[in-house]
Amino acid sequence: DKRNLSSLALTTEVAESAAYYRLIIDFLKLANPTKYVAHNGHKQELARVLSEDAAAFQSAVIQNTFTAGGTIPWNENPVNFADEDPRNHWSYDGRLCSAARKIQLHSGISLDVLQFWNTDVYGYKQNRSECTSGIGSHRTGGCLWDAATVLSDYLTRPSKQVLAHHPILSLQGSKVGKGRHKQPAWSWEDKYCIELGAGLAAPTVVAATLGARAVATDADLQTLEMSTANVDAYLKVAHDPARRKAFVRELSWDDDTHNQALQEEFSQPHADVVLMADCVYVLDNQGAWGLLMRQVLRMSTPETLIFLSMAQRRAALEAKFLSKVAEKFIVNE
Repeated sequence: DKRNLSSLALTTEVAESAAYYRLIIDFLKLANPTKYVAHNGHKQELARVLSEDAAAFQSAVIQNTFTAGGTIPWNENPVNFADEDPRNHWSYDGRLCSAARKIQLHSGISLDVLQFWNTDVYGYKQNRSECTSGIGSHRTGGCLWDAATVLSDYLTRPSKQVLAHHPILSLQGSKVGKGRHKQPAWSWEDKYCIELGAGLAAPTVVAATLGARAVATDADLQTLEMSTANVDAYLKVAHDPARRKAFVRELSWDDDTHNQALQEEFSQPHADVVLMADCVYVLDNQGAWGLLMRQVLRMSTPETLIFLSMAQRRAALEAKFLSKVAEKFIVNE
């Protein structure tokens, strides 16, 4: 019984069995349906890819049982990894490869985000069976990375929580000074919000939904087409275009022409909120760090809320980057 197999400690004998192979097949289909579930007439090709990947999966598990002395505890059995488990890269690949991702935020906001990682639009791979999470042949803006999902969710939290670590804005809504005059409560309504390196623009759409005038920016023109697709989808579902709150604009970091154009169009020299999700994906490119920090400094004031979310990939470089950021900004993690 396949169900019983997944609840037991995994031995080499079980890992080598046909029943465990079938369990792997089920696991892969569930984790990454875009890659492994037949559609669009590619059944034979998908069956071949599924068979090869399942065999490689089984071989690796067998090797792990030998390494572990013959037995793997049930909670280290890969077919038991939950979708959100960091070890479950099969599910992560599935999330990146799907044509759309639905994210449900704690506030009750539900967002459908179109993805372009695995389509023939913008020159991406056409064969769904070739989809992987490797970035070598892709623009990284083609999918919704988890850092953008986390940032989108955080923006919907109560304003007291959103402002908690800001030395100035955290006082809004409280009584301050000798006369104990109450500061006006902070609100997203009509705040000028800019997302840098926006990709699919999920945080921008969330900020606009909350009431901000939100602008998704990116330097890559094809990535901006993807941002526009998601912003347009948001406008059709949530807003009358006449009350447009979300925008997409080209912006190269620290580019005088682009920055001037933004200031003139939106009649504001500085942003109320700056959003960045995985903008420091390639931490080895330390030249980009300076460009990014100069760009944020250029568009911010001491009252600007600045949010940076990123996946933890290379701890030493991330710590070095944050230490550089702390030279110019008050940093709270």
